Amino acid sequence: MKKILILAAVSVFGFISVAQAQTANATLNVVLEPLLSIAVQNGNGGSATDVKLVYDSRQKYNDGVTENIVDHLKVSSAHAYQVKVKALGDLQNVSSSDVIALGATEGISLKATAGTGTTRLTSAGNVSLSTSEQTLISGPAVFDGLINVAYRGKGRNAYLTKFKQDGGTTYTTTLTYTITVN
Repeated sequence: MKKILILAAVSVFGFISVAQAQTANATLNVVLEPLLSIAVQNGNGGSATDVKLVYDSRQKYNDGVTENIVDHLKVSSAHAYQVKVKALGDLQNVSSSDVIALGATEGISLKATAGTGTTRLTSAGNVSLSTSEQTLISGPAVFDGLINVAYRGKGRNAYLTKFKQDGGTTYTTTLTYTITVN
């Protein structure tokens, strides 16, 4: 009886085929799109973007005013890049038609340097603010690189005659920072 059962089991299982492994292929594509972004920060990671050069003493009118903003720009780029700056126009008095012309005689200069944790940047040095784009700084590919910006207003009493009213006189313009592939 044992022989019959063994023989029956072998004959039943002998006719059952063993499943073969099957394969299928998929294509994986890693698409790297250009990464190029810039943000203006207030220096503490915040988003306030106003910069004020305040002349409120004899010494400041004579020596000029500098506002250093740490980590003012945050940039990301998959390529070597340049950051450029330009003004929308001359500094315009908000309550009259008086202007402070941009340029070497009365203007504002900017200087960019590497911010917190950012290295290998090349600064253009002091750049006179203008209505034409001026290269401020350049660097290699980076993710969330931080850039310090120092804004410098002229001294030597360059703005003394621009004061127009009690309570202060404000001149303003809009700056545009642009990041481009270098």
